[in-house]
Amino acid sequence: MEDELVLVGDDSQIFDGDLSSEEFSGDGTKTIKALASLAANTETWQRMCKITARATTGSIFPDGMEVGDFFPALGSEVPAAGDKFKLLTLKQIADCSEWSMTLKDGTIDITRLNDGVKKARLGKKEFSGTLKSLFTQGVTDAEGGAVPRTMKFFKRATDGTVTYSIPENTPVYMLGLLRKTSSDAATEDFVFDQVYLHDLGLGGSAGSAQSTDRSMTLVGPDPVFYSLDKHVASV
Repeated sequence: MEDELVLVGDDSQIFDGDLSSEEFSGDGTKTIKALASLAANTETWQRMCKITARATTGSIFPDGMEVGDFFPALGSEVPAAGDKFKLLTLKQIADCSEWSMTLKDGTIDITRLNDGVKKARLGKKEFSGTLKSLFTQGVTDAEGGAVPRTMKFFKRATDGTVTYSIPENTPVYMLGLLRKTSSDAATEDFVFDQVYLHDLGLGGSAGSAQSTDRSMTLVGPDPVFYSLDKHVASV
């Protein structure tokens, strides 16, 4: 089967996240799958481990990754004694049909009076982003879904039960796909980050899938670009 190359977000997903209260500690013998009781053949996003401690020697977490970063586990890794992590459980709240993000380098003016041309050095990066999510009945408008997070929400169920909620905009996780593949011998690329969704836009047109437009503001860890070779088997 040929690779499915995704350039603008098709099949990207928005998740509500629940970080496990339990912290899993490596002992040099048990795999991540065994420690966290992972099911077989789970998707990458179902194996996102938030690093809470690194072993001083022999850590499975690569150099440069710090406490607070997310490690996409295969499940077969054996954490060293001193490696600790919490498992992020994700519940999908929206599909994403289009997304974009920008990391813009900030600059700091360091011009001196005797300089003929302005000088600057790079400062903190600035994040901005937008997404267009498909309106999926039972997902987008479900309790905790993308719409009730932003608007007052009234729901009457088939059994006559009526609920009403006030929006509580809590952070969500975005898995923004750049390359999705159905081949086991190829590579998938995606950006994973935690964001606030705001500036809701709703609308519809006859004969078209309905969508919601949102802006994104970064919260939590810095966004990370993940490139995963699928031929490396997970368990």
